[in-house]
Amino acid sequence: MYSAKISRGLGLTNRERAIISLAGRGMTNQEIGDELKISIRTVKCLLHRACVKLGVRNRDRAVIQALKSGDIGIQNIFTLDELAELVASSPPELMAMVADRARHFHQLDQAALNAELVALTPAMAGSS
Repeated sequence: MYSAKISRGLGLTNRERAIISLAGRGMTNQEIGDELKISIRTVKCLLHRACVKLGVRNRDRAVIQALKSGDIGIQNIFTLDELAELVASSPPELMAMVADRARHFHQLDQAALNAELVALTPAMAGSS
């Protein structure tokens, strides 16, 4: 049974985190196995164990849940350049909505966050 209640406190192993991170980059089981020098069977087994621990049924949800729970960070999936390109290509209204959510989740000071966004936006736009 896939239950978030059951999975809590069962942290992912380093290998499970690596597999979830590579799955987040869109790699197939074969590609993950090649990258980590392990068999496809081992990839499937570790991916399944990670899904059970995270209380989800598939690799896509595992990536999302691992990000939400802090088991992996966004930097484990995207490079800084990829993140900057992604943000720079987003419409300003989306960036504003993300900023609002970030303030909510992290209770950030609005002035500080706006200053950071203003400071980051030209740098990100120039790097594309």
